[in-house]
Amino acid sequence: DFAAFEELYRRYLSPVYRFVRSQAPDDATAEDLTAHIFFKALSSASSFRGDGSYKSWIFRIAHNAIAT
Repeated sequence: DFAAFEELYRRYLSPVYRFVRSQAPDDATAEDLTAHIFFKALSSASSFRGDGSYKSWIFRIAHNAIAT
């Protein structure tokens, strides 16, 4: 559901960006990584099982993106 994803994007964009920016060397890299994280979340939405919160799922994607 794209409308639901839009709401989650609106809700979590700033916190995810702040997390990424704390680890990235500059703003441009943080912006690129954040865009990649949300693209990955959108393309992998069917793998979200709902066992935990969406917040923890998106932050796990962010953590993995930074670690690689």
